[in-house]
Amino acid sequence: MPNNRMQPSGVPPVDPCRSASQVASMPAGHAFDRPRSLEGGIMRVLFVLVVASSLETLTTVGMVFASSPVFKERCDLETKTHKGRATIAISSREVRAGDSMTVEVRFENHGCQQQFFNPFFQSLIPMPARLAVFDSERRYVGDLLWFSGGSQRSLSREDWVTIPHRGSIGCVVVVRFVDASKYPLSGLQKMSSGRYCLQMIFHSQFASEPKWKRMTVPDAARLNLPMLSDDQFEELRTRLAWFPSQQFDLAAWSDRYKDDDLFRSNVIEIRFTDEKTN
Repeated sequence: MPNNRMQPSGVPPVDPCRSASQVASMPAGHAFDRPRSLEGGIMRVLFVLVVASSLETLTTVGMVFASSPVFKERCDLETKTHKGRATIAISSREVRAGDSMTVEVRFENHGCQQQFFNPFFQSLIPMPARLAVFDSERRYVGDLLWFSGGSQRSLSREDWVTIPHRGSIGCVVVVRFVDASKYPLSGLQKMSSGRYCLQMIFHSQFASEPKWKRMTVPDAARLNLPMLSDDQFEELRTRLAWFPSQQFDLAAWSDRYKDDDLFRSNVIEIRFTDEKTN
């Protein structure tokens, strides 16, 4: 099982089966021996990770549907640092079950020059908005941009795009009205024939700032730096902590910027027919 944590060059990996006192008493550069129960331990860890991942997925799905947004009319972006307006346009107002739809999304920056997160709605990173569907009674039906699973990548500085004052940015996304009975994790509830409306609801992540982890020196690196005293080693760790690393701090970013209701686009009405495309 590969270790995803970065290890400093020349520093031996820490054996989780040994106590801290055993590790500290070993000479610098000591190669830890392979524990006999490593294979069994790996299988137990894999089992725990799979179960935890499944529970996390179910919890996330439950939270999304439990925090269903209520219907509101257009609301422009108005904060102390960001101002703007979003507009959507669709390829057709008539759609049947299984059909795809082209949605053009455009954002105009009415404030000063700022960076905005994922304005092109790349699916490999978190979506900064949801394309909400409401029925004729203005009840929330689902999200056409809902991420139901698959590969995703780490965030980078290129995921924030600078938009100048009075500048605009736009993109085209293709969504599909899938059959909820066949795809229960599609983000849509079962839709019957009738009138619905679409609206883009932007989260605070759209107007967020990136969060980068600080440079850190792990305790294990002390074994490979015998020329430094304890005070010098601590001074090195303190100085490096001032510099940002290339690792994105997803936990801190997600904790600060929630999937809330920051601002909304215009509302477009459509007519849906529960008749699958031939």
